[in-house]
Amino acid sequence: MLNVLNNTVRLKKLISSSTFTLGFLSFILSNSVEAASCFGWPSGRPIALSITYDDGYPDNLTAAIPDLETYGFRGSFYLATNYVSQYRASDIPQWKQAALKGHEIGSHTSTHECSSLNGGVNPNLATQAAVTAAVTNANTWLNANINEDRGRTFAYPCGETWVGQNNSTGEAAYINVLRQQHIAARWLDPSAPNYRASVKAQPYKLRAYAYDPTTGQTIQDIKNYLDQPTVGTDGWKILIFHNVGTPNSVFPITRADHQEILRYIYSSNKYWVAPVRDVIHYMYRYDCQ
Repeated sequence: MLNVLNNTVRLKKLISSSTFTLGFLSFILSNSVEAASCFGWPSGRPIALSITYDDGYPDNLTAAIPDLETYGFRGSFYLATNYVSQYRASDIPQWKQAALKGHEIGSHTSTHECSSLNGGVNPNLATQAAVTAAVTNANTWLNANINEDRGRTFAYPCGETWVGQNNSTGEAAYINVLRQQHIAARWLDPSAPNYRASVKAQPYKLRAYAYDPTTGQTIQDIKNYLDQPTVGTDGWKILIFHNVGTPNSVFPITRADHQEILRYIYSSNKYWVAPVRDVIHYMYRYDCQ
């Protein structure tokens, strides 16, 4: 209970936008944890689903967003801000427009620091000061160049959740940095959906399924993940993509397969599809007492 209360208090400090209603504020000031049975996603959908994209590739603008909008979906796009500002500055107006249309533009740090891309060692992840700089610089850039969003969420580069050493101490150090600037963070781990109790207890390790064709994954594997049953009325699944429709790129999904997955989601009629930020907002705003 203490962890839940601490997390909601931190959220209150971070969030001051009009997006949050009085009902949300009254919830985070309360000390109650309502039963999942009294909770439901919008439109009576049994499962929430967030579709996310990492790094900020140009094909996210030219392929992923148009595909999403065909079905009325909105996604979460996590930008590695130095990549966008230094190499794709011409894309900035389109990212701003995407935010205005309801897509979430989240943070993937400024420099996409992760040790798995550097032989297992990365001095820029060795200290809390270095990670703080990568997180802060990205958030500052996003606020200045895309949109002011005090409810912005974060995605760990390479799914690495630690500073220095891959242990509980290193993980706590990273999360302490994120708590100052973000309301939640997306991790990996597709072994189970997210539920309200787990999110409230630890919003900085949201579980998600990452599509990686280099390991032999196909769109059937994505469908299998989507079809795994959830318990109760508060299950939440998250998908991770990178490039869309660009061959020989980072974990690419073909445009046809991307469209097929979105069509599959839409036709199932069981998912409330919303950006990560919006699901967090709804989860904390909803008071079923």
